[in-house]
Amino acid sequence: MGQSQGAYLSYLCNTMCRGLFTHILDNSAWTYPHYLKSLRTIGSQLTDNTYISATFDYFAKRINLNTDYLQLSNLYKNIDNSCIIISYHGTNDNLALLDDKVNELSNINNVTLNIISDINLEDSIFKNTNHGLGADFIKLFDFFYKKYVTDITHNSLLNFENNTILNGSNLEIDYTNGIPIVIGFNNLF
Repeated sequence: MGQSQGAYLSYLCNTMCRGLFTHILDNSAWTYPHYLKSLRTIGSQLTDNTYISATFDYFAKRINLNTDYLQLSNLYKNIDNSCIIISYHGTNDNLALLDDKVNELSNINNVTLNIISDINLEDSIFKNTNHGLGADFIKLFDFFYKKYVTDITHNSLLNFENNTILNGSNLEIDYTNGIPIVIGFNNLF
């Protein structure tokens, strides 16, 4: 389960460690880590006269790095995804636009995209249609688990593909020795 960046990281890990996840619960995931290209500012209106904001200039943005492969559609290109992905996304999300989400998820196997609009707010799981949906995480997870998680096979031995290549990058993840070793990272800079 993840929200926003956390959900995006679930998608990323699912491509790097295929077979590790059986399900992903996505609440308002980004389709690309935009903070790698621009500043991020968040804010909140505290009172009529007081607004507080913070701007983040992430270190990763300063690295001259080709990050196009981090777009969800590029990560999942040529991957036969077996993980069941259930996504919830609001119609008024201003951090991860709904149109982008629809386009990015359209070619990924086993994805169900639930678009949350004002008519979906009566179930008490979601309080708004903005980024994060004002979700009650306990209720969301409970609903997700009861509806979508019907059969999980527990396997104590994880068998990752030995040479997982991240699409569009020069990165290869070698699991030959049982632990992930990233090969080709230096070629990204």
